[in-house]
Amino acid sequence: MNPIKSFIPAATWLLRIFVLVLVYQKYFDTFISFSFNGIYYYLVLAMVVMAMVLFVGGFVKKHAMTMIAGFFIFGISTFLMFWTGVGVDKVMAHLPLSVLGFCFLARGNS
Repeated sequence: MNPIKSFIPAATWLLRIFVLVLVYQKYFDTFISFSFNGIYYYLVLAMVVMAMVLFVGGFVKKHAMTMIAGFFIFGISTFLMFWTGVGVDKVMAHLPLSVLGFCFLARGNS
């Protein structure tokens, strides 16, 4: 059975929406606390901004915005996985965003 290649744009948009929902679910409470006294808040702030940039990057023809957002989402998620020690719970919590960031870094808007 051959894959249905016409579904790829819809699947890409669903992945973008999933990144927004996942970032909202995981980091929004920290984001609205406006606690500027720790590095964790700045990482969460960057994650929220980059998730929005990733979504907006889908409307732009060039790949740069999507790839930069994917790079930062991948980097921040990977850093948060190993920040205070490795545990299965932490890896499972941050791995989906890390993988999706890497996917958008590698593919861009294509």
